[in-house]
Amino acid sequence: MQLKIAASILLGATSLFAQCNTQDIELRTFSPWQASFYYPSANGNTLNQYVDVTVDAPVTVNQMFSTSYDQAAGATTPPDQVGNVAEVRIYTFPVTHMGAEASQTGWTHVTSGEMTIVAWSGDCVIANFKDPVTGAPTPFVMPAGTYGLCVEYIPTSWSGTVALPQTNVPLLSPGSLSCLGVSPVVYPVLINADEFIELNSGAIQTAAWQTVDAAGALAPNIAPSAVFNAQPNLAWDYAPDANAARSESVGAGCYELPFMLYEWIPENTTPIDLIGTQYTAILTPSANGGFYTISQGGIPYAAPPAGATNLTMGGTGVTPVANSSGNMDDCTFSHTLLAPMSVPNPAGTMMTELGINSNGKVYFDTVAPSLTSFAYNGSNYGGIAPFRDLATQWSLFNTDLDPSTGVGDVYVMEPSPNYGGVMIWWDNVPNWPPVAGATNSFSIEFTADGSVCNIAYGSSLVADGSGDLLVGFSAGNGEPEGIQIDWSAIPASPGAQVSGDGSSAPTLTLGSRPVMGAPVDLILGNLPDPILTGVPRIGLFVLSTTAIPGGLDLGTIGMPGCLLYQTGMVVTTAIENVAAPGEVVNPFAVPGNPAFSGFDLYVQGAALHSLLPPNALGLTLSNGVCMTIGTL
Repeated sequence: MQLKIAASILLGATSLFAQCNTQDIELRTFSPWQASFYYPSANGNTLNQYVDVTVDAPVTVNQMFSTSYDQAAGATTPPDQVGNVAEVRIYTFPVTHMGAEASQTGWTHVTSGEMTIVAWSGDCVIANFKDPVTGAPTPFVMPAGTYGLCVEYIPTSWSGTVALPQTNVPLLSPGSLSCLGVSPVVYPVLINADEFIELNSGAIQTAAWQTVDAAGALAPNIAPSAVFNAQPNLAWDYAPDANAARSESVGAGCYELPFMLYEWIPENTTPIDLIGTQYTAILTPSANGGFYTISQGGIPYAAPPAGATNLTMGGTGVTPVANSSGNMDDCTFSHTLLAPMSVPNPAGTMMTELGINSNGKVYFDTVAPSLTSFAYNGSNYGGIAPFRDLATQWSLFNTDLDPSTGVGDVYVMEPSPNYGGVMIWWDNVPNWPPVAGATNSFSIEFTADGSVCNIAYGSSLVADGSGDLLVGFSAGNGEPEGIQIDWSAIPASPGAQVSGDGSSAPTLTLGSRPVMGAPVDLILGNLPDPILTGVPRIGLFVLSTTAIPGGLDLGTIGMPGCLLYQTGMVVTTAIENVAAPGEVVNPFAVPGNPAFSGFDLYVQGAALHSLLPPNALGLTLSNGVCMTIGTL
């Protein structure tokens, strides 16, 4: 009966016509300016960035983006080349680049482009692709297949550079080019993927295949360097073949409340609106692992009292247990709690170890910190992946700080002066690079059991030239990403901002692109727990030829927070395979009639979940998916 009621409601929605999104696609290896290290080229050498690609159907690249690092940001080295236009050459190699970087032999030069060096922290655009032999403007088409790809930067000291449409005449500080990259913990690794392109196994070579001599001529480099197993920071803006099948996710499922709440403040934001504010977070237990109720107000910032342990002591303090820089600029100290403490996390784990990081964050774990990666110990330069994937953490003021200078320090105290638990201070810590006359002061304090937390910011906070700023809480360990808020807009009590408790929405994905005449699996995943152990879960799939732009709010029929993204034309049901639990899969036969080429279909999933308190129907919905049927 419940299924019949749900189906009738879904079928009865009002119809509004919409089309699938046919816009171009952008795929990045990483978020812009996320980086672990600076990779400089010198002595006139070209610089190569490598990645293995698998292309499912031909795509035409409109432009690419690169994080060149040639803006003299924070120093005079590397030289400032903003406004220069450099030639970029792109090559392919069968199957994989791995093992083929030492020589240009066997590589095919498929296109050349022009890269404009822009001011920090923008994307350097690679565009104006041309035939590598004739120089005539020619589209850059990446064919279907698996192959290695190389992007080679030609130094602007090359005599041919002046033939490019330069912004600077003459060129500014012409010479070798450099880049930023990410050093992965595990290598090789899948970098990123969408339904057309998969990126794997990046690498960077700082002395590559060619060299510019003193006269400006380009000649072979007789001794190319080895490659770093680092992921290049590149992006592709591309258009799939007009005949290619494609799909896109529409909206989001309902009851998605991840263990993450944060604010992202761009670098160079002035002033920082957290100055002089305080916040009180109350931990509320729940079946999913607990959540915070956060209100503005609390105990103002005060300097560490006598008895607090100075961990850094101007760079001469106790030895950090985890370090990526060799000094106290990017490091993490260990602190074992006197008693286990609770923070929101899916397993309800009681934390026994703190990792106190020099760059304004605190990790919570059951083991002492030991990672030496920049992602763990370093500052925040463009991505929330470490915030999502590493240990549970409070990010108080995660930007590039440097307590090794002797100006300010990091402290810890247990029992703490106000709550009797543990308290951590970053007191007058300068930025890296330093901002004249500016330091940062902030603190976090917990009761012994973690049930109450106080965060306080002092009268000085700076994120100028020190990377983006991340503030918030994350249960980490790969839990889904949560929402971004304006932290300074959190209301005072009795108002509150509630963090997520780990509730999650079903997800609808396709097992493959909807190619004409081929089967496609409709996959309803991330399902709620079954009501009865051993009973398979049931999923509904609603297919339609018309969509509801913006979605139809189903709160009026007892499903608050749930949106329906298309009208119901066909409702099918499927049952979870108990031998391979976790997903409900419904095979869908894409029509083979040529008349359906370019035709749009819409689908959304629903799962039974009678334990949702506000939901009268006992259903939770997935995101929608818009499918465009194609011949490729």
